[in-house]
Amino acid sequence: DHISNQFACAFNAMGLEKNDKIAIMMINHPYYLHVWFGAAKLGIVEVPINTAYKGELLKHIINNSESKVLFIDSDFLGRLPLIQNDLPKLERIICRGTVDAGLAQSISMPISSIEDFFNFPDDSPTVDVRPSDPVAFIYTSGTTGLSKGVVCPNNFYLHTGRLVAQLRDARPDDILYTFLPMFHINAQLMTVLAAMVADAQMVLSDRFSASHFWDDIRKYGATQFNYLGAVMTILSKQEPRPEDADVRIRYAFGAACPPDVMEKMEKRFGFECLEGFGMSEIGIVVHDAIGNRRRGSCGKVLDEYFEVKLYDDDDNEVAAGEIGEIVVRPKMPDIMMTGYYNMPEKTLEAYRNLWFHTGDYAKKDAEDFFYFVDR
Repeated sequence: DHISNQFACAFNAMGLEKNDKIAIMMINHPYYLHVWFGAAKLGIVEVPINTAYKGELLKHIINNSESKVLFIDSDFLGRLPLIQNDLPKLERIICRGTVDAGLAQSISMPISSIEDFFNFPDDSPTVDVRPSDPVAFIYTSGTTGLSKGVVCPNNFYLHTGRLVAQLRDARPDDILYTFLPMFHINAQLMTVLAAMVADAQMVLSDRFSASHFWDDIRKYGATQFNYLGAVMTILSKQEPRPEDADVRIRYAFGAACPPDVMEKMEKRFGFECLEGFGMSEIGIVVHDAIGNRRRGSCGKVLDEYFEVKLYDDDDNEVAAGEIGEIVVRPKMPDIMMTGYYNMPEKTLEAYRNLWFHTGDYAKKDAEDFFYFVDR
């Protein structure tokens, strides 16, 4: 709170105002949180950028989001000279780390250090930031065309943080561990905000390392962690060690863990896996309940907050056991995206017939457990 107020004061001194956009291209680091929360206090929109992006992808996100300021690690600064003449809205660069003097001379925009932000007072902002105001643009992976900026209102972030904390029974004595990057909505909502609303602690690792993963878990006393994709399979292939059971993990939280791997990991390490279905546009809409899972399923609809159906290509609901596209709509305001930024035609396309079409396919059984099938 103290440091993010300092960062908010720095933003004010720059002349940034509510609804301005700032891009962040940084590895996992506490400074990322200071920038994000400082901006949020002023209603300034955070635009996370995948640290692997360069060239046209990087240019597209900076331009489409209309970002005025770019926060960047010095390791990535060399990607800017090739595109800087095609970034008409970008006004300045704030860098974390030492900047090479020769590289700085090749960049036409002002460059300053993020360290300067710690020299500002910690006055509390007085900006009226509402639940419906945007807090972040989360860009899609761009697998089906140009990356789209998902406009996330403040209430979407807070609702999802509270929901995740509830689903994983997060408590003040929990320590939530993530290795997922801060430019991904998973780390932001399912670790940072879940820990914040639960008054818990978190461990922000900067990468996944199979050889060091359990050492980290033990070192920090982590009680929960997030995973995606093949992570659990990779961890399951490690040779058993005498200290395997010597972990405090209660829950692992993720998606796409094969059922046989899940069973093996739970027996070996003594935790429970909880899986669900969600995406940047909708948050989490289907999820396991603690103590009530079905093998291979990602759970049931969180029907207090969402309607979720499975549709065929003509938007007719399919029967139990049949594969259909997952479509979603909220039961409460501002708990999903409000659209794709500067892409109204893509927004309309996604909300066909008043349902958000995920592009993902699943089936459900007679008891309404969902089973993810494919993109």
